[in-house]
Amino acid sequence: MAFELAVLTGLPAEAAVLPPSMRSACARCDTARARVLAAELLAGGAEGLVSFGLAGGLSAGAGAGTLVLALAVVTKKGRQACWAEWTNTLAEQLPHARLGVVAAVDGIVASVAEKRLLADRTGAVAVDMESGAVAEVCAAAGKPFIVLRVVADPLHRAIPKAALAMMNGGMAGLAGSLLAAPSQVPELLRLAAEARRALKVLAAAAPALATLRR
Repeated sequence: MAFELAVLTGLPAEAAVLPPSMRSACARCDTARARVLAAELLAGGAEGLVSFGLAGGLSAGAGAGTLVLALAVVTKKGRQACWAEWTNTLAEQLPHARLGVVAAVDGIVASVAEKRLLADRTGAVAVDMESGAVAEVCAAAGKPFIVLRVVADPLHRAIPKAALAMMNGGMAGLAGSLLAAPSQVPELLRLAAEARRALKVLAAAAPALATLRR
């Protein structure tokens, strides 16, 4: 039976850049759903998981578009090391990737102050909402995992309230937030441009996942 690696993403746009043959699931920025999906992927035959997608930057040197290859994931329950063999394989193929710790959270870290506090507490270079589920579910099942992420909003960039409103309430939420505070528009456009840049880097790195074996 052929080895199968499955991928967990947070957004449909992240899943869209994966190789078509790679099995994946999208948590849609819901950490409870991420845990369920990670367990289902393993139950469905996956021999290992990848947390794949965009991330928030927690290091001054990790600007938008920085590819991050995690050495470990820090959750509320502690620290889980990524599978070293896979990490080393990807590091050889993606020499521009930054190696470091990734922090896992249950909600969006929106402000610069929140990012700095999380960076100080964890020593992480990036943060996302799915890596914790992947790390904990794989640890419980005795399965390997890795994390490949790209920074979309760097440390110095706060996420505008309009972007959060869109995630919670769709276009109606976005429109309402912008009507209440139209001064958000330039920052929202800047964030969108950085996210597009990050997705291009993610798409370029995605084919490397197909080379992983156990």
